[in-house]
Amino acid sequence: ADYAKPVELRIYDKLFTEPQMGNIPEDKDYKDFLNPDSLVVAQGFAEPAMLEDNSGIAVQFERVGYFFKDQDSTPEHPIFNKTTALKDSFKF
Repeated sequence: ADYAKPVELRIYDKLFTEPQMGNIPEDKDYKDFLNPDSLVVAQGFAEPAMLEDNSGIAVQFERVGYFFKDQDSTPEHPIFNKTTALKDSFKF
């Protein structure tokens, strides 16, 4: 913990709140069903070795899920995108 570095975490979820967008009423717009939590940007901390790793392999962040280093990541602003959750709790 003494050497942990701050990182940006991008946590993606389903884009729509409805499971079957083809079944929405004709008088509704798809924007009415956008999931406001489809992207959550959070802050976290990672070991310095994680910031230097450019292997392209997803890594597990403890008890959260698997994250992949974003191509836009820089040494000054490291970014990790969540690719897979350890447990899917999303409900329609």
